[in-house]
Amino acid sequence: MSEETAGGSAVLEKGDELKIQPKQPTAKGPADLFTGDVWFDVIAKGEEASRIRVNTVRFSPGARTAWHAHAVGQTLHITEGRGLVQARGGEIVGIQPGDTIYAPPGEWHWHGAAPDHFMTHIAMWEAPAEGAESDWGAHVTEARVPRGGMRLGAMLRAHPAANAYVGFFEEASPEQVRAQMETNLFGPMNVTRAALPVMRQQRSGLVVAIWSTAASQAASSPPPTPRPSSPSRDKSSP
Repeated sequence: MSEETAGGSAVLEKGDELKIQPKQPTAKGPADLFTGDVWFDVIAKGEEASRIRVNTVRFSPGARTAWHAHAVGQTLHITEGRGLVQARGGEIVGIQPGDTIYAPPGEWHWHGAAPDHFMTHIAMWEAPAEGAESDWGAHVTEARVPRGGMRLGAMLRAHPAANAYVGFFEEASPEQVRAQMETNLFGPMNVTRAALPVMRQQRSGLVVAIWSTAASQAASSPPPTPRPSSPSRDKSSP
């Protein structure tokens, strides 16, 4: 148990004093380390024997770090928005609230907000006993950042004129039915199958299928008049 006291501190049962740390001003991320508008708040900066570093970092849409590596590694915990992270030589991965990312010591990487979202994360790392905490490299080029953020759009024109068929189903040849199935059914299935791995990695995606009204016209047309296989006979005739 503890007892609150004046002066922003609390006294524990053991008699030790727990101090509430003064809030430091929010700082703007320097342009040589970040692209776009980034702000951070220092939560903790330990002193020997502790070397812990904890910052809350807020990225505006499209803002990101430059390439960098931490001597003792870094852990990121996403609290708001949508973002992107990439290790050198790896794929760009979409990140969202609740995700925790660990960059091992010496691994070059970058992270930031998706182009159409703000993103906030808590960054945690340690300073080494000797030497620099982090090494910083070049800025991440625009070409590396996917436009549209984490949404993948895949559009399929699912009913080209070459495969169009308007008419009664009973009169369609097997070849015409097969062409329709290849285009209107297996076409979207194949596009979706190809897109799913990327969507799962980005945790978002959209497949849009576009088709013509030929099928609905055929379905709404009146059925054909049956064609008897033998001459009709009036029941009243002999």
